[in-house]
Amino acid sequence: MFKMLHEAEVPVLIFSAGLGNTIEEILVKFGVFYSNLEIISNYIEFNERDGSLIGYRDLLVHPLNKNETVLPNENKYFMDVSH
Repeated sequence: MFKMLHEAEVPVLIFSAGLGNTIEEILVKFGVFYSNLEIISNYIEFNERDGSLIGYRDLLVHPLNKNETVLPNENKYFMDVSH
């Protein structure tokens, strides 16, 4: 399905309260992380030196705030589909 959407140039949004790092790695593993795909999720930041968890990248997404309040102001996905 992701391949067909990519070929048809259909923008795809994955909006998840899960771990974006995991979602992204699964999509990469299966070869379906295409340029038309946007992930809005919780990304963990790791210490480059020892790999330990140091925090989250942006605002946390959870079931009670899965709306525009957690979106960056200049979100590429919404700019692409705004027309």
